[in-house]
Amino acid sequence: MSNRIKTILIPLSGSDADAIKPVLTIALAAARRFEAHMGALYTLPDPQEVLRHANVGLPTSTRKALIESAESSAAESATHMHRVFDAFCVEAGVPTDESAPLTGLSASWVEASGSVSDMVTHRGRLADLIVLARPVQDYPPAVVVEAALMETGRAVLLVPPQAAGTVGETVIIGWNGSKESTAAIAAAMPFLASARNVYILARSEWNKPGPPPSDVVDYLARHGIAAEVRGFETGDRSVGETLLDEGRDVGADLIVLGGYGHSRTREMVFGGVTQHVLVHADIPVLLAH
Repeated sequence: MSNRIKTILIPLSGSDADAIKPVLTIALAAARRFEAHMGALYTLPDPQEVLRHANVGLPTSTRKALIESAESSAAESATHMHRVFDAFCVEAGVPTDESAPLTGLSASWVEASGSVSDMVTHRGRLADLIVLARPVQDYPPAVVVEAALMETGRAVLLVPPQAAGTVGETVIIGWNGSKESTAAIAAAMPFLASARNVYILARSEWNKPGPPPSDVVDYLARHGIAAEVRGFETGDRSVGETLLDEGRDVGADLIVLGGYGHSRTREMVFGGVTQHVLVHADIPVLLAH
């Protein structure tokens, strides 16, 4: 099986260097594994849009000064984050020169102006994997996660603040027989093919209309991937809590999960299992929809 992850998109914004370190670390681990390109996409906010309501009624000169100040601040943040990214790549030995070959491990930096969700939508469609910080309550904004998951057709890897330096050595798959679960497995195949351990987590009493977990074992075996079913009972826990507990028990460093939810006026409304995992996972989560 060929490694199909060759382009990794890392959407960035703001100026919090500490917040992006775990994201860069996990993106690098994946890039090394698949000899892929890491493309950082830094989005600068449009000051005209940001200040559209704040400057209503102000004199023209004041509005102009506010916009210029916002543009200057955004440019400074972009410069700072670019330096952080370059320093990270230098330390990791990742070539960033424009003359670097298109194959193999490499990195690049691109800046764009507008909304992060729009940039993710447009540029994410030609990425094999999109790596984002996982939401901490409402950050990144739900629309950014939604754009990555729903508008690109690509796999999304959400990274927690406390992520270690590995991803995909021991993988757990949350299986409920749905098409979203199937899509997540398909997206995760490059990770699964090179994982040391793969566990399929499903309810011990299987009563779903979709394929049972034993069929998933056979499916993966035909791809040369050995997997083991771990049945669980939730007891007084939610399914989301149970998945995370089971992941910790086996020492997983990647959760593969279908991206459930419905879009309503560009506001993501996740199902309960996905929502809990997104907010509370302490290891990376790979989603597909």
